[in-house]
Amino acid sequence: IGTQPGWIQSDGTAVSSDDYRARVYRIRSDWETLTRAQVKQDAAEINSISIASVTDAQCDEVIAQYKLDWEEWPGDLGAPYVDVNENGAWDAGVDKPGIANADQVVWLVINDLDESKTLELYGSKPIGLEIQITLWGYNQPGAALGQLVFKKIKMINKSQYDVDSMFVSQWCDPD
Repeated sequence: IGTQPGWIQSDGTAVSSDDYRARVYRIRSDWETLTRAQVKQDAAEINSISIASVTDAQCDEVIAQYKLDWEEWPGDLGAPYVDVNENGAWDAGVDKPGIANADQVVWLVINDLDESKTLELYGSKPIGLEIQITLWGYNQPGAALGQLVFKKIKMINKSQYDVDSMFVSQWCDPD
């Protein structure tokens, strides 16, 4: 695609896509109390395999990743959080990662600063956009909210130029 993982730094350059924080974060509010069956289901979905094929090591990896993503939640980079102390700033260890009452939240940040990627895909130079993507859902089987995935996309122009008009769309090629 025409983007790369990571945010745009204050000097206008992209953080290295190899930076350990430039990743997809996935948290569950109930990660510490998941049953083995729930962990196996998540491991099957994450690894695109059947539940019967899930190994104990894959289950352990899922729990370890949930714990790591919870502990390293990037609220300072723009990931959503519940401002427990109501001071308007992310305070790790005080504020709660994610979206209030959501059961699972996924967050990532990408940018368009790699010219080779934008030229190859779009035939244009980078704009200087940082794009923060949040997806979340609620575990409410049988209820309308239990059948939905919410998605928020926040685009931040971090270039020195004004973007006075643009078209934005979501494209899907499911085949």
